[in-house]
Amino acid sequence: MVNCGKPFRFAPKILYAMRRNRCRPLFFEKLSQERLFPLTTVLLAVVNITVALTFNAALAADVEVELSSGEKVQGQWTSINGESISIGDPVQPHELSQVISLRPLANQSDAIPPAINLTLVDGSNLRITSVISDESDVTATPVKRMPIGFPLEAVRSIRFRPSAAATDAQWLGLFEKELRSDLLVIRRANDQLDPVEGVILSISAQTVNFELDGDEIEAPVERLEGVLFRNILENSSSGTRVETVFGSSMVASRIRLANDGQDVQLTLQAGVQHDVPVNQIKRIQFASARQMLASQPPASKRMQPYLKTGISESLFDAWFAPSSDKDDILAAAGGEIEYRIESGFENFTGSVSRASESEGKGKIKIQIVVDDEVRWEQDVQDSELAGFQISVAGARRIKLSVQPTNDGDIGDLVRFFKPRLLK
Repeated sequence: MVNCGKPFRFAPKILYAMRRNRCRPLFFEKLSQERLFPLTTVLLAVVNITVALTFNAALAADVEVELSSGEKVQGQWTSINGESISIGDPVQPHELSQVISLRPLANQSDAIPPAINLTLVDGSNLRITSVISDESDVTATPVKRMPIGFPLEAVRSIRFRPSAAATDAQWLGLFEKELRSDLLVIRRANDQLDPVEGVILSISAQTVNFELDGDEIEAPVERLEGVLFRNILENSSSGTRVETVFGSSMVASRIRLANDGQDVQLTLQAGVQHDVPVNQIKRIQFASARQMLASQPPASKRMQPYLKTGISESLFDAWFAPSSDKDDILAAAGGEIEYRIESGFENFTGSVSRASESEGKGKIKIQIVVDDEVRWEQDVQDSELAGFQISVAGARRIKLSVQPTNDGDIGDLVRFFKPRLLK
């Protein structure tokens, strides 16, 4: 048995190592003798269990369930397990494999999302009112709910400020990077984000305690955009995502009804339990929640060089048009690639920068076009990542366009990192 006892004051570097591979108590319990329970005690226990499992259908929430057949079923949500969900009176079970989504018919319409956004390594986003952390745990408080504790290794980032057009591309670019250390992201007066490498030691309501080159500093939260932990993002995606009216979007490995159907109990990253009132749920998405664009066949692709050549367009497209590289997409200046968007996808996210194998040094204009409308545009000239997150709700097509500027296109090559559609 390992017993760490009370924590000592460690030097920052040792503390960082402990944080990444920390000692945890392991408890064993052994019965020294068999105990025989009186029959009355057993009967009382059975009665209590029966009472606990009794469900008051009158309190169950009215919901709409969309099936893979296209049919939509409305009724009271009475139960859910790993195989089916039951709706209506009389109760009608539906296999989860045939369920696309569930939507409460009545929820809070006046919900205002809080500013702080906590992102887990599985892609879950929790909008929260406050957050604190130490060397091993992060404690977040959602709107009007009890605080939730996550192990530090389950957290990817905490953004203290709300999303803004001036900083989103910079923040998402940092978020998509594979980090060697934690990042303290300072927001300068000109809306430029300045990332500083080090170790996040703790977070309070007012300050972030940060270790930089062996020195411990306290950074005021009001001067920060946020913090990113070097914990690696997971590539897998769950089939179940729960969205709330406050802007949270959480990946759940298990869902159950609680409190006579008034609450939904979620099992989140690292087995953390979190209860959400049904009237705070916007939608539960059961079908696959993510599609990597590079894994899909393109609807079209073409290559238009800056200078005309004698090579036929079809041959030039075959040689130089954008192409997939595992989960990424590579595109030279002058290239365009377009994909169809299946029904149900609402967001498109990823990042882009000049490819490491690029030989050119010119400026490149990147455009993301949704149904012939430019939704995102960025000039790229170096290897700094620019992130994007774009609404594609109701859209039919999405096009990635890489355009040369007046300095030519020789050797200009960009990489779209893990561009993906999300439900």
